[in-house]
Parts: sequence; C-alpha cells; structure tokens
Amino acid sequence: MISTSSTTAAMERVVCPLCHARAEEAFLTVADRFNTVSGQEYRLVKCQRCDLVYLNPRPVEAFSQKFYEHAGYSPFLSTRAPETAPERLYVTLRRHNNRWKRKQIEKVLPQKGKILDVGCGTGEFLAEMRQAGWDARGVEPDAAAVAYAIEQLKLRVYIGGLAAVPNVPESYDVITMWHVLEHLYDPHQAIQRARDLLKKGGVLIIAVPNVDSLDRKLYKKNWIAFDAPRHVQHFSLKTLRMLCEMHKFEMIRYRGLPLDSFFNALMSEEQKAGQHRSLLPGPLRILRAGIVAKATLLAGAAAKLGKNYYGSTLLTFWRKA
Repeated sequence: MISTSSTTAAMERVVCPLCHARAEEAFLTVADRFNTVSGQEYRLVKCQRCDLVYLNPRPVEAFSQKFYEHAGYSPFLSTRAPETAPERLYVTLRRHNNRWKRKQIEKVLPQKGKILDVGCGTGEFLAEMRQAGWDARGVEPDAAAVAYAIEQLKLRVYIGGLAAVPNVPESYDVITMWHVLEHLYDPHQAIQRARDLLKKGGVLIIAVPNVDSLDRKLYKKNWIAFDAPRHVQHFSLKTLRMLCEMHKFEMIRYRGLPLDSFFNALMSEEQKAGQHRSLLPGPLRILRAGIVAKATLLAGAAAKLGKNYYGSTLLTFWRKA
C-alpha cells in the first residue's frame, strides 16, 4: 500500500524484509537527523517471527535518493571540503579505517585477487586495496560519488546497484558491503547476487550497525545509526546470520569495527544535543562519548563466545559454500 503527502516522499507499507511475515510490533519512532525542523518521525517495527527491526512504512525506493542529497551526508564528503569538526574527524578516521579493513581481509585471504566493493561511495577503500595490489572494482548509485571515484581516483566503478555489475558468474574473490545492507530494499536479492558473482570458496564481507549494541540501548532514538529513512532495516547477529545462511553462506568469523564505536558515540552525542537542550558542555559530551564507546567495545569483546554480540558494528566474514 502506497501513500503520499505534500510534505513527504511516497511511502509504502511492507512485510518483513527478512522472513516476509506480517507480524510486526512497535519498536521506536525516530526523526531524520538532517530534517528535524519538519517534526516528521519514522516508525521502526520489530518482526515478532524473526526479530528483524525495519522501517514501516518506508519511502518508496524510487523516491529514496533524495534523502542522500544533504551536504552533511558523511560517505560523500570527498566531493567537497569538510566543514565541521565531526566531518574532519570522519575523514581522518576513514583513512585509518580503510587500512585496518584491508588488513582484516588479508588475514582471511592473504593471496591478493579480485575485489568488488558494493556501495563504494567516493572510492577511498578501493584506492587502498588497489595500492596494496588488489584488482579493485566498485559499484555505487550516487552519480557525483562515482564521478569523483573515476575522475579523481582513477578507479573502475559502475554506477547503480549490484545489477549494474557485469554478469560474469564466479568472477570475484571478495565482495564487500561496508554499511550497505541496511540501505537495501531487497536484502535477499543482494545476497544472492553477491553469491552468484563470487568464485567458489569466495568471501563475502558485510558490516552493518548492530541493533543489539550497547550504544543503541543507551542512546535510544538518538542512536546515529538509525539514520532514518536512509537505513530501512537493522540487523543483529541473529538476523544477519539467518539472512546469509538462507543463501548458503557459512560464517568464517565476526568481530567489531573499533573506530565505529567512537564515531557512533560522538555523533549520537551531537544528535542528542542538537535535538534537546543540553546542559552538558561540549568537552563533557565528548568525554561521555568516549566512555560509552569504551563500554561498547568491552561489551562486544565479552560477548564474542556467546550467541549474542553487543558491539556497535557487526563485521562478518562469510564463505560461499
């Protein structure tokens, strides 16, 4: 069912994107962090069958691109000079994070091969991989980001979604989805397409915000990773495992992205201060963000041997069975 209004994009009601059940319960309402003035809130629900948290109703996919056009949207910062302290911090952290990501991949696959980065943004991660000797390709729906990746970084990037990647089965050793799956309207289609493109024994790497994380529970509706309406679903270790195993992937390992814990806590503090009058001075908010990030990292480390994971981000490695 699709509805529209004069102030919002067309909206649609959906079944659970993971198990396709119609068995939702209210979870939370959140605002668009780039448009708090309108007062519009988005409704998050939780599937009572599989526990996936998702946006319902959500913007119709054809209208969704407009929500990525805000100048402050971090993944596209390379197309302009960073202006604020959080933006400058993001650019610095991204450089170190990309190097760390490469090292994690090379622990699993020390032999360099062909890699596809889905939702590659402006291409800095691909540039890191290429410099280290990988045959690096990317795909990205944002035209300005693709132009930057091609013209400035001289990368091979396709414009669009996974369907835009040339249909050559079993052609990649690694496919990465860094904070992409939470944006995709059909996660099953994306995982199956990735499986088709991977070589036998190839590795799929998925990083998503963890809806079971300690920082989500502490910041509640101000958790930066809710990022409605750009993020249309939110995974836990349980629901991500369910999705990938449905498509015959076997988990190799999982862990967190350490820098995400600090960035998420800092940005959540900024969002909380922006939406509510805060009596806490900026330096104390930064200190509190550091404490929350450290606690989240410890919670993630403590849960590694159990069935749950409470770190800020889920970084998972899957082998094509």
